[in-house]
Amino acid sequence: SLAQWQALEPLARECLDRRSGTFFCVGDPQQAIYGWRGGVAELSAALDQRLGPFERSGLAVNRRSSQVVVDAVNQIFSSLSGNPALQDDLAAAEAWSTRFQVHKAYHADRDGYVRLVVAPSRREDEKDEDATLRFAADEIRRLYDESAGATIGVLVRKNKVVARMIVE
Repeated sequence: SLAQWQALEPLARECLDRRSGTFFCVGDPQQAIYGWRGGVAELSAALDQRLGPFERSGLAVNRRSSQVVVDAVNQIFSSLSGNPALQDDLAAAEAWSTRFQVHKAYHADRDGYVRLVVAPSRREDEKDEDATLRFAADEIRRLYDESAGATIGVLVRKNKVVARMIVE
């Protein structure tokens, strides 16, 4: 986040100003999807401009997800600039696409499941968020009933909906 970088930048400069100083920075611009927590993808790209040239290396091996999940991520994010839903923000989609690295799963033999579904429209008497949470809960219940013993992870944008999701 910008606030975290503002706290760290003076320390980074001090390290680099020393004759034998080094600065080792680990970051993932793709984690800037967490914009509601202050993530700013441009910070990583701006390091060269602010502190000088850097040696960069990427980590394209995912140790958390199965290959089927990684394949879905690769398919979606390697072609964002061609996604009709993002044509109003084409510059951001193109910037993302230029930074995106195709990933592989470290645990390629793990099972996995991916399904991208758009929630149906809300009823007249409910908020969009309520309709989406209800729909997601119904889908999770259905998947759980069909796959006894499966572990199902659920990501939500806001912590405040976690309790509601559990209730649903």
